[in-house]
Amino acid sequence: VKVPPRWIVEPTDVSVERNRHITLHCQAQGVPVPTIQWKKATGSKSGDYEEVRERPYTKLLTNGSLLLQHVKEDREGFYLCQAHNGIGTGIGKVIQLKVNSSPYFSGQSKMVTVKKGDTAVMQCEVKGDKPINVVWLRNGKHELNPSTNYRVSIKQDATPEGIHAEVQISNVESSDSGAYFCQASNLYGRDQQLVQLQVQEPPQAPSSLETSQIGSRVVNLKWQPRGGDAAEVSKYIVEYREIDRQWMYMEISDPPQYSAVIENLKPATNYVFRVIAEGPAGRSSPSQELFIKTEPQRPAGAPLNLSARPISSTEILINWMPPTYELRHGEIQGYNIGYRSINTNSNSYNFTSVTGDGEDGTGELLLANLAKFTRYTIVLQAYNQVGPGPLSEPVTAQTMEDVPSKPPEDIRCVALTSTSI
Repeated sequence: VKVPPRWIVEPTDVSVERNRHITLHCQAQGVPVPTIQWKKATGSKSGDYEEVRERPYTKLLTNGSLLLQHVKEDREGFYLCQAHNGIGTGIGKVIQLKVNSSPYFSGQSKMVTVKKGDTAVMQCEVKGDKPINVVWLRNGKHELNPSTNYRVSIKQDATPEGIHAEVQISNVESSDSGAYFCQASNLYGRDQQLVQLQVQEPPQAPSSLETSQIGSRVVNLKWQPRGGDAAEVSKYIVEYREIDRQWMYMEISDPPQYSAVIENLKPATNYVFRVIAEGPAGRSSPSQELFIKTEPQRPAGAPLNLSARPISSTEILINWMPPTYELRHGEIQGYNIGYRSINTNSNSYNFTSVTGDGEDGTGELLLANLAKFTRYTIVLQAYNQVGPGPLSEPVTAQTMEDVPSKPPEDIRCVALTSTSI
C-alpha cells in the first residue's frame, strides 16, 4: 500500500537570539518514506528559493529537521520544507525565521589618549535590534550625566545596524583617566564595551640645573628629571641668552640625556640658561634659571682711533679709544704703548704701560724724554686679566724742532784778505 506524505511535525515560524542554535523541525511520514528537502528564499519573489546544503554551522538531521548553529542575521528569512515520496505532489510548508539580536560591539575594548586640558571624545558602535538604550558608565558604576556634570556631553545617532554613541568630556584633568563603559541594552539582552581613557600631562620642569664646566666659549650643563617623568620625556630643550637678548635654544634627544654642551659662546659674557622637558602631551614650564659668566680670553681687537701729535721737542701726546666691546673678551685692565725711532735699525719697540680700561672715553699718554726733531713709530695694545691683545696699526709722529743742544765744535779761521777772515 502506498501512502502520500503527511506531517508528523509540521514546520512553524520560530525566532532565535543571535549567536544561539535553533532547530527548524520538519518531519513527515508516508509509504514509501518521504524525502525531506530544505530551501531558503533568496529574493522577494515567490518561488525564489535555493536548496539548503550541509556546511559548517548548518546540519541536516536524519529525521528531516534543520539545525542552524551560531545564528547570525544573514540566516534570517523564509524557509521551505518539502516532503516527497513519489506519491502525489508531495507536501511543503514555508516558515519564517526571525533572528533577535541583543546589542553587540565589533571590538572588545578601545584606548583613547588625550592631552590635559583638551576634549576627550569616546565613541562606540552598537549593533542589534532596535530600540537600543545606551548609557556611559565610569568604572562600570557611575553613569555620566550632562545634567550633573557640565563638562560632559552625550549624543547618539541611528545607523542601519544600530546606534553610534559618543560622549565628550571637555577640559580633561588627570583625574578623568580611567575605565569607561559604553553599555547597551534592548529587549533581548545587554552588552558593554570598555573604553580606557588616558589623560597625558606635560612633564614637570627639570630640576638641579647646574654647570660642570665653564670655559670662555663653552659651558657644560647638567640637570635631573623631576619625579617619574623620565620615561615620558622625548627630548629636552636648553634655552640660553645673553642678558636682555633673545633666547636661543638647543634640543637634546635620541635618547634624551640629562646634560648638554653649549658651544660658540662669547668670552666674559653673562648668560642665563634654563631647560624645558617635552613629552607627548607638550612641554613643561622652564626650569629655574641659571646665571653664568663665561671665562675671559685675551682681547681679540686692538684699540681704536690711535693718534699721536707732538707737543714739544721731546714729547708726543697719544690718544686712543678702547677696543670694540665684543672684542674685549674681559675687563680691560690697561694698555701697552710701544714706540721706536725710525732712525734706528732695530725693529723692536720700547714699551710702557698705563693702567685703566679707558671705557669712559679717550685714553691718553704723554711720551716724554724723546729725541728732539725725531720721527717715531707708535703702536698700542690692550690687555685684560688673561693677557695682551693684538697690536694696533702703527702711527707716526715727529717731535718739534728746538735750538741746538751743543755749541759748534772744531772752529777754524782762515784769512781771506787784509780785512776778512
